[in-house]
Amino acid sequence: MANQNQYIKPPSKDNNKVINNDDEYITPPSKKEAEYVKPPTIEETTNQNVTYDNKSKDEFIDPYKNPSYFSTPKMGITFYINSYIIISSIFILISFDYSFLKGMLYLAYFLLTNYTYSWYADYKRYVGGRFSSFFNPYGAVNMAKASSKFMNYHESSTSTNWLGETKTIYKRDVGSSLLSFLAILIFTELIKYFITIPLAFLTLFFHKRTIRKYNEAVDNNN
Repeated sequence: MANQNQYIKPPSKDNNKVINNDDEYITPPSKKEAEYVKPPTIEETTNQNVTYDNKSKDEFIDPYKNPSYFSTPKMGITFYINSYIIISSIFILISFDYSFLKGMLYLAYFLLTNYTYSWYADYKRYVGGRFSSFFNPYGAVNMAKASSKFMNYHESSTSTNWLGETKTIYKRDVGSSLLSFLAILIFTELIKYFITIPLAFLTLFFHKRTIRKYNEAVDNNN
């Protein structure tokens, strides 16, 4: 029999002492509502406004809106030779009684107006119309040629043969026809020149609009 002094009393169950008590237990963090992302429903996904990366009408850049003043194709020198620049050059040389600076200013003005006028004339020839023949660089030449032919200058010579028969020979009077051609040509070109002077000045101000409309007309015809 075991001795009472050798008996070890088992530990009593204490209700106030728990192995896993509240001080030792770590509660996992709960997910807050602010951190929770609710997935979209099918209706929300279908009915949502989808935005595309399209430019608005205000942001649309019109290629014909504002062309550069000198954004014209490179053309040969013959494109810019017309009665306006020829007669202007003659007037500058004849009345060259001013200073060098003034002469250079006149020359620069006529060259610039001839540039803008040449493109305006080419645009008018391209689109056609009632007055498109006025801008034809050979219009005055054709008119003088037609007028000279219409006048039909001829000279005649009469000869009598041994039988007493008279024979008249007509041939074209080249000198009179040429003189008539030159007179009509100079007169027509001078009238055209004095009409072109104010028109060439105005083309300085609407040259960009001319180029824009010219480009638009070419694209529409292609």
